[in-house]
Amino acid sequence: MRFEKQLPSTRTTEIDSISQKASVLPVIAVERIEDAVPLGKALYEG
Repeated sequence: MRFEKQLPSTRTTEIDSISQKASVLPVIAVERIEDAVPLGKALYEG
């Protein structure tokens, strides 16, 4: 897989900093776009 667009270097530095501190970095794949906002709100609110 090849990405044509790259993240700004400040963003990748921030991601690198977070991933070095975290022992586990959770990833969620949202299949339906209409589920994204409610899921994000629920995760944020705990």
